[in-house]
Amino acid sequence: MTVQTRYFVLISLLFVATIIVITYINLQAEGNEFIHIRMHLSMEPDIQILTLNEISDHHDFNTTFFVESSDAGYLNPRQSCSVEAAARAQYPHLVTIYMTKVQVEKMEQQNDWIKNLTNVKLVHLEAKKFFTNDNLGRIYEEVKNTSPHKVEHVSDLARIALLKKFGGLYIDLDAVLLKSTADLNSFLLKNFANGILKFQKGHPIVEALYHRLNETKFNSMSWTGLGEELIRKVMADTCNFTTNNFEEASQTCNVTFLNNEYFLPVFWGNWKDLFGKDIELETYKPEVMKLAYAIEFSNFLTSNIPIVKGRRQLFEQVAKKYCPSVYHTLPKFYKR
Repeated sequence: MTVQTRYFVLISLLFVATIIVITYINLQAEGNEFIHIRMHLSMEPDIQILTLNEISDHHDFNTTFFVESSDAGYLNPRQSCSVEAAARAQYPHLVTIYMTKVQVEKMEQQNDWIKNLTNVKLVHLEAKKFFTNDNLGRIYEEVKNTSPHKVEHVSDLARIALLKKFGGLYIDLDAVLLKSTADLNSFLLKNFANGILKFQKGHPIVEALYHRLNETKFNSMSWTGLGEELIRKVMADTCNFTTNNFEEASQTCNVTFLNNEYFLPVFWGNWKDLFGKDIELETYKPEVMKLAYAIEFSNFLTSNIPIVKGRRQLFEQVAKKYCPSVYHTLPKFYKR
């Protein structure tokens, strides 16, 4: 090796080391608490896709799980942000993404960052095999053949079946976790939305939801028929819930009812707050945000709203703080 070659190699190594140090400092400056999660270069050649059987021994009450039911085969940038934020907030607990379709090549292209999140697992949820119960299988086929809300209804079915099988925290892919939920026991939001649910395996509410599914005549036109509507029926039948008697229902069914603001600090009707110009995260509803565990960006209303870099949108600031890897590495996150 010539002197010039050695010099070039040395300079290259120094350059790489400098980049690593600068990145480390920037992450610390952003209040990043994820340094200890070992954001190292993975030695695995491919993103690892597990089966339901392979994840069975790992998924428990402290597991956070998502369901990607669009058959896209990969995660889009906003979904990626939700997964990274959950991995950071819930570490060292497991975060699992159940996907009805997986395209490894697309995942490698779009979601290579996921290999660096050591507590994240991807699972291929083969729906036809998973919904083996006669009635759930029937509802699944009806959803696939007749529902105008296929993505939502398949996800509704899957989250209840997975909660029955494993327990854990289910959260929609349009919600960004801001802090750990490890201190929370089994809970529902007071609006009975099914976008965020946490239950122990075998919890009576989950058992009742699953049983009710088996008796349900599916209405393909009801967007919330397998979600909020189903939960309200179960709460009335199983927990003797009537209007606002949360305390009594809580004792009857051993469940906590959380204020909606804990996970919905930006109400869906105020979604423009997330994408307006110059709304500062640090001063936005400080008393509400101090208690919030997550922030939802209401994808059904905002999927076509661009995130413009430098515009100081609230969602951009959330992403920069809570999913910095996705924020810095996915150019499609922005409309430039």
